[in-house]
Amino acid sequence: MRKEGVGPLSFTFAALFKACGAKMNMSLGRQIHGQTILVGGFDEDLHVGNSMIDMYIKCGFLEFGRKVFDEMPKRDVISWTELISAYAKTGNMESAGELFDGLPVKDMVAWTVMVSGFAQNAKPREAIMVFEKMQESGVETDEITLLGVISACAQLGAAKYADWIRDVAEKSEFGVGSREPLSLHMEGWLWPDFVQDIRATEIFYPRKSQDSISISSEPAPVNHMLL
Repeated sequence: MRKEGVGPLSFTFAALFKACGAKMNMSLGRQIHGQTILVGGFDEDLHVGNSMIDMYIKCGFLEFGRKVFDEMPKRDVISWTELISAYAKTGNMESAGELFDGLPVKDMVAWTVMVSGFAQNAKPREAIMVFEKMQESGVETDEITLLGVISACAQLGAAKYADWIRDVAEKSEFGVGSREPLSLHMEGWLWPDFVQDIRATEIFYPRKSQDSISISSEPAPVNHMLL
């Protein structure tokens, strides 16, 4: 391409960074990074910048990706969520949280990354608090978000969250009778770990569970568990 005198486009560099990330070829990726500057300011292109961040993260150099992010003149939600997700995967929820707080417009993906990140890093209370804020903001919920908060509830052993999760799931069309994967996971993954209220196993399966033990106490409001 260079020999033919054809100049690169932003998609050219994006494809090259994608290939370097797939092969985890950090050395070649850095050389191409240098070319984005030499060839004509492609390092300031949003699509190229996001591709560079992704490449560095996949090669295991998160801080290099953060440096690219910090130097980008323009960012979009992909720029933010790529780094937030990367920090969450490494267990650095503090940095993930700082980025999340700075994200101007938080979409469902960004919220879900935070909920799942806290849950996967043994911070269930924080996961539930973020999920509550997500609900308050009116952002749509999907099955991945719900699986994250369900995991957090399981870690807390909190059967009293049952009604709350049921209501959210049903509003999101993942309740009783749903064919989505979430409804199939509920009884086998979450509830047997801690269920003390028969209603918990009936949230997604209206039949009674012989293994459930009924109690008379009423579920407490969500906020009470976060104190």
